[in-house]
Amino acid sequence: IRDEVFTPLGMSQSLADPSLHHFYDGQAPTYVGEATDTAPPLVNVPFQTSGDGSVITTMRDLVRWLQFLRADHDQPGSLFQRMTQPFRVGDGTEATYRRGIASLSYRGLIGWAHGGFTGTFYVYWPEVDLMVAAFGNQLGGLNATQMSLWATDLVLEGEGWPARGVASDAASQKEPRTGPLTAAEIERLSGVFIEPVAGYVLASEPAAPPQPAAGADALTYNFLGTDLRVAKTTDGRFITPALARGLRLEVKPVECGGCPRPDLDVREPGWSAPRRFTRVRPADSARVTPTDYLGDYYLAPFETHYTVKRAERGLVLQIGAGVQTSQVLHLTPLGRDVFWARSEDPEQFDLFALGRVSVKFTRAAGGRVTGLRFTTERVRDLELTKVR
Repeated sequence: IRDEVFTPLGMSQSLADPSLHHFYDGQAPTYVGEATDTAPPLVNVPFQTSGDGSVITTMRDLVRWLQFLRADHDQPGSLFQRMTQPFRVGDGTEATYRRGIASLSYRGLIGWAHGGFTGTFYVYWPEVDLMVAAFGNQLGGLNATQMSLWATDLVLEGEGWPARGVASDAASQKEPRTGPLTAAEIERLSGVFIEPVAGYVLASEPAAPPQPAAGADALTYNFLGTDLRVAKTTDGRFITPALARGLRLEVKPVECGGCPRPDLDVREPGWSAPRRFTRVRPADSARVTPTDYLGDYYLAPFETHYTVKRAERGLVLQIGAGVQTSQVLHLTPLGRDVFWARSEDPEQFDLFALGRVSVKFTRAAGGRVTGLRFTTERVRDLELTKVR
């Protein structure tokens, strides 16, 4: 990375150290805590780390990287064009995260962004020739993404764009106007739902809104490991506004003669038609026949084995060698052969935690389990074959 990126671009104050435990002179440590916390703890990663991440840099060097991306961004074959080239995930949905960079829709613009788990963020808006970067080192107290959108607001409004408020309230010009949900609507939309064919899981997490009058964050869905706020449009539709991510769902309660807890029809832009998500209750692990699922599953493209094992509280799915806590996912049964999987690591402390993963086991005509399908928001329908 130094020879191919840092040195050619003059990024003399940047390095890539695979150890998150190593601190350099002048490096800002990262804390975890609310803004009011006067003595927040340091981020602790309780395992050995390795890989091509852990870039340590300065704001000046990061701007050099952004200037390089900008220089020939509109030329075919440029690094920017290669990084942003679209592709689709397993179910046909166009990916938000491309090759080391993610699309970001905001105020009618399409930006290209990336962040770091220590609280850094940058975004490049080609249409208005604007680059914004923010550094923060207190997770939970500072939101670098929000800070970057606030800075974007200030620049755009300084050039005559209509004022839209701070980033947390501003909606993209391409987004429908939305309002708060009623208590009855929250009740109808809340619950755990599965799409039984693919095994996708959608679950709500009602929470008291920080500003009840505005209805902000009165209901949040977790879809394939990603949290999405639910809002109601002026024409009565329920959507997850794609403010800081490209992921967008439209949700419609299924007609059921006025029942208070209906199933949902859900549509993502990449789907040709809505999919029916059935309301379920997480099942007791004792009701599951574990011998159906125990064994090793092979992911051929990566030559990696996943293993389903017994644990004290049911079944776990171990990814690869399982050397990190976040590679051991506890399986919660939701429906026939459909499970929710997640590690016990708090995600704010664990860079590698996968969040909530949807797992669907597949069977042959005779009923024998022959494989599993592993899905997160970024990676859909990974097919693994049961080998023993």
